[in-house]
Amino acid sequence: MSGAHRGTAPRGRDRRAAACLWGAGAAFALTALLYAVATGLPAARRLDARVRAPKVVGDWRWGDIANPRFEDAANAGIAAVCVLALLVVLARRRWVLAAAVAGLMVTGFGVAAVLAHLLGAWDPFGGEALRQTTGGFPSGHASGAAIACLALVIAVPPRARVATGGLAGPASAAVAVGMVALGWHYPSDIAAGFLAMLALCLAFLAAGPVVLDSSAPVRVPRIANGATAGFVAALVAQTVIAPHADRGRERLVINAAVVLMALSTLTFALGDSIVWFIAGRIGAGLAYGAFTPAAIGSI
Repeated sequence: MSGAHRGTAPRGRDRRAAACLWGAGAAFALTALLYAVATGLPAARRLDARVRAPKVVGDWRWGDIANPRFEDAANAGIAAVCVLALLVVLARRRWVLAAAVAGLMVTGFGVAAVLAHLLGAWDPFGGEALRQTTGGFPSGHASGAAIACLALVIAVPPRARVATGGLAGPASAAVAVGMVALGWHYPSDIAAGFLAMLALCLAFLAAGPVVLDSSAPVRVPRIANGATAGFVAALVAQTVIAPHADRGRERLVINAAVVLMALSTLTFALGDSIVWFIAGRIGAGLAYGAFTPAAIGSI
């Protein structure tokens, strides 16, 4: 093989990485611009409020019934997609990619939560206080649905990514429409969640083209399975268990998380095999994912 042919693949990866990096920057810039417009311009706030849906739902009694059911269904769906993404990539024996996908999902949930809290408290344009839902930009559920579906698209083999994206896109859209219809979020919150997670995913693709392009399984210590199990458990806890703290059960969630963390620590101390280590990581991930949102909400 000639030197020109040997250099083609690295140059192609470099071009794709540069394109992803530019795309990530553009998506982040659009997210910032959307926040400035949605909270800084009175006309945009009125348009946002007009689409936001007490008027779409109409009967609040129906809304009161639908709210908890929709939340449970959305949380369960997001958690299921996250677990499916990791199971798919683990079945492909792509251990490095599995750890990267798990990190991408955890980072996505964290970025959305931090941005919502910081922007709600900072309120740089003075528009948060005039909205009916403060601290909701970007939407956590929209961000979770988007990052879970994007992670699943990355996790599947390349030949299945287009089909997977075609199925995952409508699922994310259904979550978005439900949140607007039930009055949880403004449309700008939903759009920001999708844009922010797209930017994060493009940044991930720009940083790791070699991980994605490599088709050979990579041998790593089995301890990596424990790290992945901890990430998955934390995701499941944050999307399924932690929401119960918002329903008046924060003390129960916090106390259960503390007990579970203590048992996990004991498992680390007394375990003598990789199985015990993975079990401890799962327990610690569940405890961390449940404790952190509940503790923040009770402050």
